Amino acid sequence: MKKKFSIRTWFVWIGLPLIFIVPTCITYGEVFVLVSFFDDTDEAVTQLNKQMEADQTWINQNILNQPMKWSDPSWQKTVTSKLEQMKVQIRLLDPKGQLVFANRHHNEQQKVQTNLFEEYPVYQDQQWRGTAYISYQLRARTNNDQRTSATQEILLSFAKFSPVISWLVTFIIMLLTCLWFINQSILKPLASLGKAARMVSRNNLQFHLPGTHIKEVAQVLEAFTAMKKALHASIERQAIIEQERKMFIASMIHDLRTPLFSIRGYLEGIQTGIASTPEKVKHYVQVCQEKANTLDQLVNDLFTYSKLEHLEQSPELQTTDLVDLIRTALEGFDPLARKKNISVSFRHVVDHCMIPGDSHLLARAINNLLDNALRFTSSHIEVGCHYKDENSVQMIISDNGPGFTSQDLPYLFSPLYRAESSRNRNTGGAGLGLAIAKRIVEAHQGKIDAFNRQPGGACFVIELPAERQNEK
Repeated sequence: MKKKFSIRTWFVWIGLPLIFIVPTCITYGEVFVLVSFFDDTDEAVTQLNKQMEADQTWINQNILNQPMKWSDPSWQKTVTSKLEQMKVQIRLLDPKGQLVFANRHHNEQQKVQTNLFEEYPVYQDQQWRGTAYISYQLRARTNNDQRTSATQEILLSFAKFSPVISWLVTFIIMLLTCLWFINQSILKPLASLGKAARMVSRNNLQFHLPGTHIKEVAQVLEAFTAMKKALHASIERQAIIEQERKMFIASMIHDLRTPLFSIRGYLEGIQTGIASTPEKVKHYVQVCQEKANTLDQLVNDLFTYSKLEHLEQSPELQTTDLVDLIRTALEGFDPLARKKNISVSFRHVVDHCMIPGDSHLLARAINNLLDNALRFTSSHIEVGCHYKDENSVQMIISDNGPGFTSQDLPYLFSPLYRAESSRNRNTGGAGLGLAIAKRIVEAHQGKIDAFNRQPGGACFVIELPAERQNEK
């Protein structure tokens, strides 16, 4: 994961040091090196001059002031050894120009280079005793001195402008580095962001945004990526809703058409005289009445579902006793349960389970769940209510019917979905009861779940927030 800093942090702690401090430090370092070089060079020249002065003093004392010893073999041996140590070449000539002594012998090519020797006439007792030619190895030393002098002159010329040049060059390099960083971390991501925005305007969400080390830019990119994910999820949800809408309309057409066809058929039978006896007419009218009641129930369910789906009816929360709501609902279903020989048991650990809720909507949800249980149970229904913990209340409705198939479980709370494939109203309703119950529970910040219990039967578990002031 890339570490991110704000633009101010990058500018203060990285941009300014790169652009100004680094060039300044390099310039100071270069000045220090040049100063050290010139100091070392001056010291070396000083040492060389001192050595040459010492050599000159010794030569004056032991050679130029003692011309009488020039031809002495022992003197020549001693002087030759000393001259070799000093790396000095000497040629001593008598007044006639004859060579008396030379510490080194030279070939003809070297003899031509007389400019390497310095000529010293030697006098003693006001008489000319000869001539001394001395070379401090000027050929090597002069070349070295010339090279040293030339190098010093070049460095001195360069040193006059070197700090400014070095600072400018380093400044330009650092500035280009910062510009490259700005391009990679700010301009390039923003360009990608603009391109992505244009793609979104064309309903194209297939884009990728680059990363960046700039905190503010990264936040914008992350927000845009989150928007992309939300739009993608919204499009997928819209496609699912559109599919459900088509299924909803198709199912409604089927559920409305079936009773209408029945009513029309029976009315045509009365009109054409098929119902020829008063008993048949009465039966036909009774069937039409039942179908009309079915249509009325279907319309009521659709109206309730539509209000809950579009949040036109929000819960009017009041302190409500869930135990009392369940007991009232069971009393309303007791005649139908007795008629079907179905036993109903209600277990509650406490006498009251207080919740914040809309009693009318919650009663509708409980009635829908009990109606579903009565339709599919074989002989028994169990209802329970208790505090799950200090913050929630749990209600359980179970039966000993056939339960749910694995194919039905994911769609139980979908609108107009009925588990039985025949869509026979004798066993299944309009397919909105469980969907309405789910919307009501969720409107109360609760949750509902369904599963098969052992050894058999269906079980619905509803969890609702408990009334805080009545926590126990």
